[in-house]
Amino acid sequence: MTLHTKLSYVKSAARLVGYIVLFFSLPTAAAILIFSELIGIAEEAWPGAYKGTDFDTQVKTQETRYNELYKKATIWHSNAKFIAQYYEEQINEIQEICLNAGIDPDEKPITLVDAVQQLADRGQEHD
Repeated sequence: MTLHTKLSYVKSAARLVGYIVLFFSLPTAAAILIFSELIGIAEEAWPGAYKGTDFDTQVKTQETRYNELYKKATIWHSNAKFIAQYYEEQINEIQEICLNAGIDPDEKPITLVDAVQQLADRGQEHD
């Protein structure tokens, strides 16, 4: 329920009470009806009253950002999985070449570029 709706209910209740009190005391009824009008003015002038509370807006914004990031992560994961499956043979071949050349990726994490450079260096040593 938005702030605007809550203020509207309070304003309507105050008006009803004001109209009932009108039969018993004119000054009191007038004060209650003036109070209900002030609530109406506040209802229209309150920033963000139609959108809900600031907290609700922030939560929805965070949920939206989370959902967008989750979608992106899912896409990245599926893309990485696709690439790994697509190039699985080549990746396995490169790993086998590195292992045969004595480059153990478990000993020292290296990039593919470093492995190729090591293989090239070893090839020059043997020439």
